[in-house]
Amino acid sequence: MAIEKSKAPAAPKNKGGGFSSIEQIQQSDLNREDKLAAIVTWFKNSGRYKRVAKKLNKEDLEWFVEQWAVHYSELEDLNAAEEEMLEVMIMTKIRLEDNVAQIKQLKDREESILKQLNLTPGQELDIDDEKQRYFFEVIQTNNKMAIDLNKDYKELTMQYEKIQRAMNSTREQRESYENIGADSFLTLVKQHNDRDIRKQSGLYNERMKLANENKKQDFKRPHLFADNNEQPILMDGADYKKIVNSQETPNEE
Repeated sequence: MAIEKSKAPAAPKNKGGGFSSIEQIQQSDLNREDKLAAIVTWFKNSGRYKRVAKKLNKEDLEWFVEQWAVHYSELEDLNAAEEEMLEVMIMTKIRLEDNVAQIKQLKDREESILKQLNLTPGQELDIDDEKQRYFFEVIQTNNKMAIDLNKDYKELTMQYEKIQRAMNSTREQRESYENIGADSFLTLVKQHNDRDIRKQSGLYNERMKLANENKKQDFKRPHLFADNNEQPILMDGADYKKIVNSQETPNEE
């Protein structure tokens, strides 16, 4: 989808649909569909795209570009380290999808063999029969490959989750130091000045106040402890004075 050049200053041709930087695309007032299209165009003119294109087939490359654009539109100001993690994360996801597809192919092949022999899954093959013995060896090879693929799948899943955690951790650190993606003070003031939000905040604070007061009164009621001593869990000065006075006895003359 073409993007109007008038929405950005003079920029090199064929760069992000007229935008001179990825920041301009992210900060533009384009709708989500047009913004994704602009990010895709920008990415396809990058050195990273040319490098990734050498590793993937056409279908996987298209999916990589799609995922890159989606992630980039949701995460602002990605630095170089985060871009590297994003690339590895998407590549790992592609390997996971390929792994699942291969496992399915193995299962389909086994079902096809059993169908040819008029057998049901789990039914034993007659290895004395030459034809069934051949297919038995094929199924055994299939099963070994499936075991290896399942092992790879678990390892890839762990790797994918590890990259996700690292990505989230990096973003959280940057947000805490650089305030990326965080609400500014003026934004918070504006939200609080909104009548509906202010009303909700007031109701929440009132409920919290009543809950704290009820809990306080519960703690101030006498509780029986393990040593058979019956006293409140929480006491203020007046409560403590009452207990002391009740325990005092007149001095003997």
